[in-house]
Amino acid sequence: VDAGEVVGITGAEGNGQSVLADILSSLLKVNSGKIYLDGKLVLTGIPGVMSEAGIAVIPEDRHESGCALDLTVAENLIFNRLEKLSSWGVISKEKRDPYVRELIEKYDVKAFSAGQLFRNLSGGNQQKCVVARELAVDPKVLVAVQPTRGLDVGAIEFMVEQIKFAANSGLAVLLISTEIGEVLELSDRLVVMHRGRNQLELSRKDFDIESIGMAMAGEPL
Repeated sequence: VDAGEVVGITGAEGNGQSVLADILSSLLKVNSGKIYLDGKLVLTGIPGVMSEAGIAVIPEDRHESGCALDLTVAENLIFNRLEKLSSWGVISKEKRDPYVRELIEKYDVKAFSAGQLFRNLSGGNQQKCVVARELAVDPKVLVAVQPTRGLDVGAIEFMVEQIKFAANSGLAVLLISTEIGEVLELSDRLVVMHRGRNQLELSRKDFDIESIGMAMAGEPL
């Protein structure tokens, strides 16, 4: 995935997309193959390594791996900034509050306060917080996994705009989605996965629904 490019990974559910996402989230270690970012090897299966290398992830299930429902909005927004916002191992209120306030305003998060429990936000506002947290650290790569699933129309529009903005800002964007319309709209290049393998790869000018459908079914092209 090149800087400024959106590569869409699609296919029927259960063909390896979730595994790929878990690898890029530092949750799984690869048995073979390697991952490189800017020519540097990035280890897999070690918590935090992908993030430290510059890979931001919007997970498929924000409740399972993207947030902590029983913590506050502020606490969820600073997971990946604890060292920067701490003094002598203690989170500094003077550093934290302006940082959190800026993210809430920038991403138009609708919350009563930064101290509100995260579980009491709407699904769209929870997703906004996840996006805000991940993009705030100036990553090189954005991995968006089923980013619009379960969202209302307004929140879907927000996510689509954020993906476009990320690519236009020079991030390499990997969009993993079973929503073929979403993939076709946003991707410069798409890959169809079938049984864990690259079944088909097309550039935008060559997008063809029939070929994509056949590849999703595992049919020879």
